[in-house]
This record gives sequence, C-alpha cells and structure tokens, in this order.
Amino acid sequence: MTVLSEQGLFSFRSFAPLAEHREDALRLLAPDAPDWDELASLILRDPALLCSIFVAAPLPPRQRLASTLRVELSQRLQVLGASVLRAWLLQLAWNAAPVERDARLRSGHALMVAECALHLALETRYPYPDEAYLAGLWHSFGAVVAPQCGLTGPLADALAFDHPLEEAALSAHPLVLLLRTARRLAGEGWEQELPSLAQRCGLTVEALLSLRTDVGFLVRQSSTRQALTDGMADEPGDERTGSGAPRVARSAASCGSGLDPVLDTALSGLLRTAFFDLDPQRVAERLTMALRLLCGNHAEAVFVVAADGHGILQALPLGAGQDIAQPYGELGLRLEDESSIIALAARTASPTSCFLRPGIPPRSVPDWHIVRWLGREGIRCVPLGLKDGTGVAVIAANELSPLPPAVARVVAALATAAARALRDLSQRQRARAETEERIEAHHREHVRRIVHEARSPLTVIKSYLGLVAQHHPGVTGLAGKMDALHGEIDRITDLLERAARPPVAEPEPARCRIPELLQELQGLYGESLFARRGIHFELRAAAALPAAAIPGSALRQVLLNLFRNAAEALHPGGRFSVAVPGQVLANGRQCLEIRLIDNGPGLPAERLANLFSPRPSDKGSGHDGIGLSIVQEILEQWHGLILCRSQAGSGTSFQLLLPLDTNA
Repeated sequence: MTVLSEQGLFSFRSFAPLAEHREDALRLLAPDAPDWDELASLILRDPALLCSIFVAAPLPPRQRLASTLRVELSQRLQVLGASVLRAWLLQLAWNAAPVERDARLRSGHALMVAECALHLALETRYPYPDEAYLAGLWHSFGAVVAPQCGLTGPLADALAFDHPLEEAALSAHPLVLLLRTARRLAGEGWEQELPSLAQRCGLTVEALLSLRTDVGFLVRQSSTRQALTDGMADEPGDERTGSGAPRVARSAASCGSGLDPVLDTALSGLLRTAFFDLDPQRVAERLTMALRLLCGNHAEAVFVVAADGHGILQALPLGAGQDIAQPYGELGLRLEDESSIIALAARTASPTSCFLRPGIPPRSVPDWHIVRWLGREGIRCVPLGLKDGTGVAVIAANELSPLPPAVARVVAALATAAARALRDLSQRQRARAETEERIEAHHREHVRRIVHEARSPLTVIKSYLGLVAQHHPGVTGLAGKMDALHGEIDRITDLLERAARPPVAEPEPARCRIPELLQELQGLYGESLFARRGIHFELRAAAALPAAAIPGSALRQVLLNLFRNAAEALHPGGRFSVAVPGQVLANGRQCLEIRLIDNGPGLPAERLANLFSPRPSDKGSGHDGIGLSIVQEILEQWHGLILCRSQAGSGTSFQLLLPLDTNA
C-alpha cells in the first residue's frame, strides 16, 4: 500500500496514516479559524501524515532543526489552508485500505523512538532536539524519503546509517549514536540494556530509567483514541473507529480508484474555495503544495494557460508557469493554432497529450519547446472549467506513468480554482482602480470649484491690504509687513491651484536659507500666534549660515506645524525659543540644526511613545492629529531628522537636522 493510495507521493508497506488521526485532524479543521498549532501537534505524532506534508513542502536546503519543527509544520499547514487539507484527509479516508495490527504497532513504536530520541537529546544537550525527534519518528523509512523532504546533513545521515557494528556509531555524528540509543531504549528488553546504553550516552542508569519511564507515560497519554504501543486486540484487516465499532472497508477494486462520484463531488466542492481572497504569490504557493499533496508525482510540473481577449493562450503565474512564463509568452501561442495540442484542448475542452519520439519531428514546434522546458518526455493537457474563458492545465509527464482519471480531475479542480482566484483578484483590482479614478476625478473637480470660489475673497483681501498700507503711510515697517502678507496670500492661492491639478514634479529648488525664513515667519506669526496670547517668542540664529537642502515651502510647512503646536500648548507667560546654533555632523553628513524649545506642560507618556503616528486629536474641532506625522514625512522626504525630548511639567524640545546644500 501507499501513504496516499495509488496517487501516493511515495510507497512503502510498513506505515499508513491512522484513522483516528485523520478524523481528529478533520475535526480541528472544522472551525472557521483552525488552531494550526494544535493541528501541527497532532500530525507530529503520525509518521505518515507528517511525511506527506514535508514531501509536499520540503524543508529549505541545509536547514537545521533546533526547536522549529512545529513552527515549520504549522506554517505549511496554514499555506495549504483548511480546504486543501480537508480534501486531502477526505481523499485519504476514502482510499484507505484497512490498517493491519502490525502496521499500527509500528506507528506506535516509531512515536516511542521519537520521544526517546527527543528526551535523550535534551538530557545530553544535543543542540538540535527536533532533528532527533524526526529521526526517531522516521527511522524505519526516512532514508527513502529524505531527499523528497529536503532533509540533508546529519539528519539525513542518521536515517541512512545502517552499519551492522554498534561500535561504528561511536565515530559517527552524535545524532547517529543518539538515534541508535533511542531505538534500543524503545525496543523489547530495554531494561537489560540500561547499563550499556547509559555508558554510551553518558547518563546514569537511574536517569535513563527515569527518562524511559516518563517517555512511556507520555506516549500512552498522547494517543488520541487507542494506546499505540499496547497491542490492542484489533482483528487483522479491521480499522476501528473511536467507538470501537469496526469500519467497513471497500473492496480492493474500488479502494483508491477515485472514480466514485461522491468523492469527486466532495473534492470539487472543497477545492472550489481553496484560493479565495489570496494574493497571487500565496495562490501560486498553495497550488504547488496542493498538487504535490493531492496528486503526488503525477503533478510534479504543472502550469496553467488561459486565453486572453485577443485569443492568445497566456501562461498564468502558477506552478511551473512561474519559471517558463517569459519564454512561453514569447511563443505567442494562439487559441486557433491547428497543430498545438494545448490549443486543441482549450478549443475543444477535451484532454489531449503529446510525447516526443526520437527521430520523429514534432507536429507542433511550440509544444516541442514546452516539453523540453518542462524536462519530461511529453505533456498531458487537462481542460479547465473557467466561467469567462478557456484554459488548460499542462502537466509534464512520462508516457510510462499514465495519468489516472481521478488525478486529472483533482488537477483540473485545483488549477481551475487557482485561475479563477487570480482572475477574480484582477477584476477586483480593476474595479478598485476605476473607482479610485472616479473618486479622484470627482475630488479634482470639487477642489477646482473651491479654488474658483476662493479666488474672489483672496483678491478682496489683497486689495484691502493694499489700501491699509496707503492709508497709513507713516507707520514704520507697515509696507514690508503688507508685502509679506501679500506673499502669503499668493502662496495660499498657489497651494489651492496645485491641489486642483494632478501631482507634478516639484519645480521649487531644494534649498533655502534658514535664518531669513525664520525671520519672515517671526514677522508673520510672532504677533498672531504668540504675542497676543502673552507668550514670549525668542529667535536666535547664527550669522552667515550655509543653505539647507530643502525647499523653503517644505521647511515653512514643518516650522508652522511646530509653531502652532507650541502656541496651543503654552499658557500666558510661557516662553518659546527657536535657535539655529550652526552646523553639526549627523549620520556622517553635515547638517544645520534648528532647536525649538518651550516651557509648557510637556507631552503625555502615551503620546510621546507614538509621537509621529497619526491619531485623533484631543484639542477639539479643527485639529486632525496629523501635524507631526506630516512634519516627519516632509523631513524624511528631504533626508532630514527630527528628535523630541519632553518631560512632564518642564516643557518640550524639538531638534531638526537638515542636510546642507552641497550644490551651492
């Protein structure tokens, strides 16, 4: 028999998944949000189930297992998803032959060896205890499947080591000796071997006896429904359920045939939603693993093609198509191609196949290319049931390994579900893009109307400011202030007009002189933001400073946000000072430093922890709580830094570090 019936990933007669483990796994997969860790713990106790998962999704090359085996398994289960795993377990149950008593005992013995190896590794401080567990669980067959599971290095060697002399293990890798010790400790007559085993592993006889006793108890307790090692009275040929009632097995002729319409219907229903709401990368990853799990070596290389709106059979980024998509696309294979069996399968919705013959030219050159790229003797094409078009699953094959009808249907169901998921995702993305485009167009029109309406009052304000200057010609500095206000109104008008236009490259030069900008801001906002509120504003800037590499409008927006925050935090009598002491070296770059310091109440600890994250403001209406996040975004855009220090009752300080303009 095989682990996965006739569609199995590998064949051996000694082990098969236990019915109680399959059934318990199905129960754990029933909720909407399965407990993946608990499911992993269950599968870790069944040698055959665990092996199937790691054949479907091998470990990365040269990976060592310290304490990550459960994590690796849980991740693979989540990638496969509940629908695929349910289909797999249902397929296992449907095709299962009766588990003989000896096979059940062998599974129990494998679990005992695994637990002994794990506890020996922990006691002897072997640095990779999960390797010891896996070696013990697969000690009877692991050498056969090690390459398929990605096992390399000491773990693969321990499974392959079969020297007849016990002394030979003494010079081998420590895992070899550890596994041999675990096998003897889990075998019959282990009590008599305790002295020699204790001497080999460096433990006392008492410690080894305690370890073996504890392991035996743990294994009996971990058995889900039957004590795996106690040789319960199963009748040969029976596989018992949890209630003790014998399971009625189907005849050998029907077992594993996969032709039963009930099974086909159940698998199709489960797999139809297997790829729902996944991104393309997860769809491709799940399909690859699901094909290996459900179809075994019949589906080692599969890629999916679907006709586009121009009748071109495009390769979807699934399975082997991820590797050959580019050269395949360069073929430009059309749906009406008369020679290609891929096009024929897509047009007629009928299975087709093609195999290369030495010395015989291929009927279709594109098909010849694809066979060679997939590295097999030929290809088999299975039509897909796509709602809005034609598609084909192309399966690399050797003619000596015919494709069972049940496998063809599973491949078609998986590939159809994956292709539909990609198409649905593409449609949703197009619909979202169209909606966003409509919203953006509506927003631009809305802003355009606001700009149009705002021009009139801004023009009136500018005219009135001009009259003020004319009516008070004797006021010292008034004309300069009016000019600065005119400039600010022009800047507001420009910002509104830019908001109504699609984003364009910033024409403003990325340089400004900080002292002049600060003096301008003091003249404009020193009175309105600070003096009127009884707050003392102080500005100190060193003379002859070089320019900073940031546009003046961007730095103006940063400083205004910080000015407003300080003004709102300070009470009458408070003090706010801005200083530009000069140049500093920050992260290996010459920068100009700006310090903004107030003696206000300081920032709450919870706000200080996420200072630059957008959050609802507690200042009341008119405040969005995004000012500091905008400040940080602007500074990051121009490679600047902002640091904050604050203490309750003592005030807050901000330190801006702006790169120098090296192009001056």
